[in-house]
Amino acid sequence: MPIRPHEALKQDAVCMLIETFKPAAPYAFPLTLQIMGYSSVLDIANEGAYWRALNLSDGPILAQVVSTGTTDAPVLEAHLFSDDQSAADAARAKLRRMLSIDADKTLFYQFAQADSALWPLVESLRGLHNVLAESLFEALSLTIIEQQISLLAAQKGERWLVENYGQFVTHDGHRFYTFPQPAAIAQATPDELKPLKITNR
Repeated sequence: MPIRPHEALKQDAVCMLIETFKPAAPYAFPLTLQIMGYSSVLDIANEGAYWRALNLSDGPILAQVVSTGTTDAPVLEAHLFSDDQSAADAARAKLRRMLSIDADKTLFYQFAQADSALWPLVESLRGLHNVLAESLFEALSLTIIEQQISLLAAQKGERWLVENYGQFVTHDGHRFYTFPQPAAIAQATPDELKPLKITNR
């Protein structure tokens, strides 16, 4: 049977500001969340905020990121629903990488602007950044699932996987799941993983 540890978020959990990111412009946070929402089952966009349950050493902890700036003067505030400073340090590093905070696309935009055919396409997506997987294991697992079946079917399979083998925290009546740890999936039999609907090869 699937192993699904449950770590519920305490109702009195502290929402702590852990970092104010100032990425290189342009950084279109609303557009990034919009595009992210088409494919991710773990990264949640709600009322202009980014939500993600992170796998940390003491278990899953919920993070939230909001924009207080603009596309051309971007400022992102990262919050963690915990008062554990060591967890904050780990979450800060994860969020910096996952939200591509240090990706400077200045040269790319300069190149695109010089191309009359390319720029109209790029301009409509100006400031879009990639939201990355939390871990290499997550990235590889999602790649395997998504390359075998349609994206819609893959999303259903990914949702089944995280709901049955991942951990979650609960906040405001909503569950926020983490991607399963390798050990949790390793204990599953091929028959137990059949709902993923991918081949065994």
